[in-house]
Amino acid sequence: MEPFTRRPILGHIGNEQVDIKIKFDGKRLSITGDVHDNRSSSMFGQINLSIKPKDIKPLPSWNTPKIAYLWAIWDRWHLNDLRPRCEHQRNWDTSKELEIPVYIWTTAFYNIMQRAESGEMPTHEYELFRIISKRVHDTLFDNNREHVTELMEGNCIKIKETKKQKAGWTTQKEHPEGLLGKPCEICGYKYGSAWLLEPVPEEILEWLKKA
Repeated sequence: MEPFTRRPILGHIGNEQVDIKIKFDGKRLSITGDVHDNRSSSMFGQINLSIKPKDIKPLPSWNTPKIAYLWAIWDRWHLNDLRPRCEHQRNWDTSKELEIPVYIWTTAFYNIMQRAESGEMPTHEYELFRIISKRVHDTLFDNNREHVTELMEGNCIKIKETKKQKAGWTTQKEHPEGLLGKPCEICGYKYGSAWLLEPVPEEILEWLKKA
């Protein structure tokens, strides 16, 4: 479909008017709103996140179900060229809160590092230290969880705190349920590795063009 811009007035909230700007550039769909009176705006941008369709007293050309449908389109298709997922990953629960442990090295391991740096460690012991030190580094700084159990049992690392993080921002190295970088089982695309364009259906664009 050819690019178009629409600026419908939906109605009012109290004494303020609710305007919407719908812009399609041939690929990207962008929708913004403006709640204002004659002097200034009280809300601008993604007003659909704060205002419910029933909050708006519609003009004769609109009604609450029609505004609700616009809100559903807004939620589903706004900035359709900035998708972190492929079409098969649409139903992944990327907002699920995961608990991620944050590790630090222990005082015992710090003392071992001091011995190694001072040159007081025998050669055979130093070789073992190099292996363990690499595993500690990978755990603390590269989110590699392969040796966590071994390092904790050996009193090399401990849990400093536990943080909450959404699955869509978490790799599987950090947590088994992490989705960032997880490949799609169908097409192989790794979630979050690029911004993908998801074409807006023609029937949606036709409806918006006439809104």
